[in-house]
Amino acid sequence: MSTVKNAHLPKNTGPSARNNGVWAFSINATHLPLVKALHNMGDALASAKVPLERYADFLAFKAREAFATESSNSGEPWPPRRGEGSRALLVLSGKIKGVVTSPTKGTIKITDKQLIFGIRGHRYAVAQNFGRKKKGYPISNIPPRPFLDFNDLDDSLRGKFVEIVSDWQTEAITRAERRFAAM
Repeated sequence: MSTVKNAHLPKNTGPSARNNGVWAFSINATHLPLVKALHNMGDALASAKVPLERYADFLAFKAREAFATESSNSGEPWPPRRGEGSRALLVLSGKIKGVVTSPTKGTIKITDKQLIFGIRGHRYAVAQNFGRKKKGYPISNIPPRPFLDFNDLDDSLRGKFVEIVSDWQTEAITRAERRFAAM
């Protein structure tokens, strides 16, 4: 096991006027595996892509749940379809359901800092999710049947995101601890 060379704390470790009341310390490490492990841990925590991918999985699960129960995320049932043999645009072709219930198809954009989840390119998706009032042929009033009801994030959705991020951070720190222990 190698040791860290030239590690020291400055003589004055208390707050001072120079450092604006912040406790200052420095460590000079020449142990390259330790430095590399610290960099890897920082890199792992710098990108939020992994927890955002996990949150996309969760959003797809919530959409699957909405289609299965025919209700919104808050449990409010969808309005019934009108008429016998109704065309049921929401489920007619299965395109809307196929996109929003899949974490990969439902993810429009994902980066290190951003997740855009939803559906594009389907002309009835917005009308089905939010409803539409239009008179005449071919489409008249469409009541809202929210399958992606995430605009007003309630505490459970926000709490799930916090849980996912917390688990991801714990995993990254645990991996780093294992690497440090192996040195």
